[in-house]
Amino acid sequence: MIDLVIVSNALDQDRKHITETAMLTASVDPMVGNIVVVEQQAHIYYNGAETVHYDFSFNYHKCLNLGIEYTDAEYIALCNNDLVFSFNWATKMLEGMNGYLSASPWSENVHGIFWGGVTYDPVGWDARSIIAGWCIVVHESVLEKIGKLHEGVKFWYSDNVYAAQIKKAGIQHILVRDSRVEHLETRTLAGHPLLSEYTGGQFENYQNVLNEINNL
Repeated sequence: MIDLVIVSNALDQDRKHITETAMLTASVDPMVGNIVVVEQQAHIYYNGAETVHYDFSFNYHKCLNLGIEYTDAEYIALCNNDLVFSFNWATKMLEGMNGYLSASPWSENVHGIFWGGVTYDPVGWDARSIIAGWCIVVHESVLEKIGKLHEGVKFWYSDNVYAAQIKKAGIQHILVRDSRVEHLETRTLAGHPLLSEYTGGQFENYQNVLNEINNL
């Protein structure tokens, strides 16, 4: 089974609907267990999920770390809210991992550009082309090895930081072509007043985190 942790900020009904779409499409697969939504808006709750609210400044990995505490499955999917899951995505994910402890599903609008036409599942630590930061599935042993997801960046570069953490621990990551999850790309942050801070403004923090991880 795979439990899901979804990070959400339902500033309006449209953004709440994006999260609900992710939940609905993900849960159709019989290999999906519990869904935990880590929601910034204190008045928002989700049917069919455990809603966890937080009162700290937004930090993607910090939100995921909080949500992970409410999971109990052997595998955990760490997710953005702006996703649409194919019917058998979790079943195909577990089949495709086949001994790998860390994986991402294929998003055609992204991975089709990098890997269109390949007949194998790419393995590596490249963010975006292999490690899809919007949906990472980890075996529980990964978190035992690396500890918590590093919280040194607020949003952008979180996948790069995760890549550095698992690479340091000697854990390989696989992109599973048969597991399909489409990423709608920055739907939640669109128009956000702190957009630049959460995105490119995190580069210096990322460099500092990378140096810290590599020097451990």
